Amino acid sequence: MEKTPTQEKLEAQQGKDIRQILVGCLEARRGQRNKINKIAIDLGVTAPTIYRWCEENGIDIEEYRCPPGQLATKH
Repeated sequence: MEKTPTQEKLEAQQGKDIRQILVGCLEARRGQRNKINKIAIDLGVTAPTIYRWCEENGIDIEEYRCPPGQLATKH
């Protein structure tokens, strides 16, 4: 997967791979309402971009819906 200039910028700013950045943001916002919108604001991109980046990096957002310590259940 070729990285976008925005992904490269975020990686340079944070010193981490974009996948690590996304997982870190999802962990930090785990269980919060509107977490994707908040992460998008934090990273300076749109919510659809966060969904696309997660999909491209094999990150299942559903795993981060429950608060820390609770297991996510798929319906």
